[in-house]
Amino acid sequence: MVTRGSPSITNNIIRDNSFTGLGIHSESYLTLAMVKNNKIYGNGGAGIANYGQYSMSLIENNEIYSNTNVGIVSIYFASPIIRENHLHHNGVGIVVRDDAKAVIIRNNIDLNAMVGITVTSSATAKIVANILVMNGTVGVNVDQQATAEIYKNTISDNGAEGIYFKGGAEGVVDSNDISGILPTIARFDKSRVRISNNNFYSMESPKENSVSITNTNALMGNNSMTRGAEIDNSNIIPLTKEQMVYQLSPEPFWKSETGLPLDALPPLVTSIDSATAEDAPKQELRLKGCLGIF
Repeated sequence: MVTRGSPSITNNIIRDNSFTGLGIHSESYLTLAMVKNNKIYGNGGAGIANYGQYSMSLIENNEIYSNTNVGIVSIYFASPIIRENHLHHNGVGIVVRDDAKAVIIRNNIDLNAMVGITVTSSATAKIVANILVMNGTVGVNVDQQATAEIYKNTISDNGAEGIYFKGGAEGVVDSNDISGILPTIARFDKSRVRISNNNFYSMESPKENSVSITNTNALMGNNSMTRGAEIDNSNIIPLTKEQMVYQLSPEPFWKSETGLPLDALPPLVTSIDSATAEDAPKQELRLKGCLGIF
């Protein structure tokens, strides 16, 4: 378990623990861990667990699989960046909950028994340019007053809806390719959401409309659907042409290439901020005088 400092955890095999494979827990001390190029599998709980408001990590290029509960979980104000990992054959791919904030970018998330990504219990996530395919239930689930920006992902062939917002969740669904064989490709129930520039495509003749919107306030525009949206007891406001261009909101925890809050980091020698970080370059930086390539 990591509880403080800036450790580099690289090129390990972490397997067959009775509960969590790797814990990054910090409620009192700043913990800036780099977890990279590991194989993490066969653990009885989570592959990686991030816990506490000072738990801030870069989790990159790991293969995380066959963990009983979840591949990566972030809880209680933890704020990792989760980038370019392969998460497969876990119970759930990624869980962000209980006020955690996560950036989830360019991961392959497939063949998990249940949901690909869950954001719940007042958590916040930016979910960008991931591939979520053939998970057992929903591709991305957002509920219980959570907030998610879901942007430029490919979501296909999951066992239930590609995207499901419910329970007072809020967010943005923009510029995604969402497909499957189910009647309803995306569902929005009791939520507030912007839905724009997406392709909702059913691989079979759908029995229902591609998108279901119930008891929801929504901004909508420029979506492509195999059939239309079924709208029930909802307030739909069309977006203007000028409003069709969308950029991720400039949250502090998103702004540096590390994905960590700028005010929590020691000074960086070089720093490049990006509106979306999807195309932000990997760069050389120094933390506490130590050179690292993130």
